[in-house]
Amino acid sequence: MESQKRYTKKQRTLDIIERLKKEYPDTVCTLDTSHAWQLLVSVRLAAQCTDARVNVVVQDLFAKYPGVKELAAAAVPDNTGYITEGQLFLRNDSDTGRVIVDPFRSLSRLKQLVIGKKTREDHPQVMNACVRLYADAANAKTKLENGFDLSDYDERALKFAHDYSEKLLSIDINIDIDQMLDTAWKLFAEYFTKTEVAIKEELIQKYWKE
Repeated sequence: MESQKRYTKKQRTLDIIERLKKEYPDTVCTLDTSHAWQLLVSVRLAAQCTDARVNVVVQDLFAKYPGVKELAAAAVPDNTGYITEGQLFLRNDSDTGRVIVDPFRSLSRLKQLVIGKKTREDHPQVMNACVRLYADAANAKTKLENGFDLSDYDERALKFAHDYSEKLLSIDINIDIDQMLDTAWKLFAEYFTKTEVAIKEELIQKYWKE
């Protein structure tokens, strides 16, 4: 009876897999793995962030622990860094209808991805400006919800926040650093003055999109 139950469960699993293959014949796993145990680890980490970020994090993890035995024998504190490395907080954005990275709850993690890393010179300042302007939009939204009049700046901040969420925070956006930064500069120029953005003058001169 027990063996029959195990067989039934296994067969049911195989049937589900076959149905999924027929329903989604061209689906490709976006997690980079070469062994089943690596896929298991990557899937668990993917609950915390995007697959693209997991693929970056696990490179060092799998190099350090090439097999299941090595990983199982590792001390727990040695692995917590890999778990938290990819953590970005996600939420449903009612204004765009998309799932986005929450820039407030993820700020410390986002800064860790920039500080001390080789990146474009304007990256830290652009990131800080984006979050600050997004915070201004959040304040404007609170004013609107409480029946207060919005200033011209408030209106522009709300429009910026919508496009920022749609073009940069949405988890289905997959662009490189240069494209991301250039998009941010375009949004700055579309909705704000140079003074309002408050980025170093030398960076304004170099990257501002007229």
